[in-house]
Amino acid sequence: MTTADFKTGPAAAAWLPRWSELAAARAAKAGEPAWALEQRRQAATLAESMPFPDRRLELWRRTDFGSLALEGLEPFAAGVRARTLDDLPAPLLERLASESQGGMALVVQRGAEVVLEQTHPALARRGVIVCSMERALREHADKLETRLGSLIETDLDQFTALQRAMRSGGAFVWVPDGVEAEVPIRLFQWLDRPGIASAPASVVVLGQGSRATVIEEMLSETAEGAAFFNGSTEVFVGEDAKLIYATLQDWGRNVFHYSNQRARVGRGVRWQTATPRHRPHLCFLRTGKSAVAAQQRPG
Repeated sequence: MTTADFKTGPAAAAWLPRWSELAAARAAKAGEPAWALEQRRQAATLAESMPFPDRRLELWRRTDFGSLALEGLEPFAAGVRARTLDDLPAPLLERLASESQGGMALVVQRGAEVVLEQTHPALARRGVIVCSMERALREHADKLETRLGSLIETDLDQFTALQRAMRSGGAFVWVPDGVEAEVPIRLFQWLDRPGIASAPASVVVLGQGSRATVIEEMLSETAEGAAFFNGSTEVFVGEDAKLIYATLQDWGRNVFHYSNQRARVGRGVRWQTATPRHRPHLCFLRTGKSAVAAQQRPG
């Protein structure tokens, strides 16, 4: 990566409207509610009016995306659907081996699409929801309307606005009041190849006095040519709940990573996060003031 200054808005004019139109058409076909489509439209308009972040800004002084040519990437790369775990790539199966006996809930995304969703009977019986964001917007829109996009400012920068406009994939986790999720919830992002952009959005909601462990892993192998991950995670934790949330990034060296992680937490919350990573990335995490929080960032 170079240390050149970022490109600014005019260079993006040719491809942004095309990407936005494609995103809106895909979302309408998938049955997204009107409020989610309007959210996309507003974000696309904002993204087209904003410049790329400038290295003169404090948050970007030590992060260089100047060599990332977004116009050359494929924004909605189709993933290979998986009927069972055996259809997943070998690196993912290796990560899942430790959970094969005890069980888990699972959402796997490849490129721009969720290719496998598996809940667990013990969770389903207690009203826990673990599914793709696309399914959640069709079947649980009432739980998302006041939450999706509420913690992250669309105008934070152009990458944030672009992520909201291009949103594809991601997961939805819902744990009702007083329920303990007895098995871990595993979320995977896998980039199959270079030349693609991925923009998942995930929402995790724990009710009052609930318990859950959520492990999110972002993986790829190093390849020739850039790939871009532009994600968001919004977490809502009710009073006296306990959430263990781990994020592991093991990207190939060709992957540019940008993400926003925000949390709103109630009183008495026990909130523990761990974010081991294998290479530099840009990730913003913000939590409320009333949590008992422990964050681990091993090198």
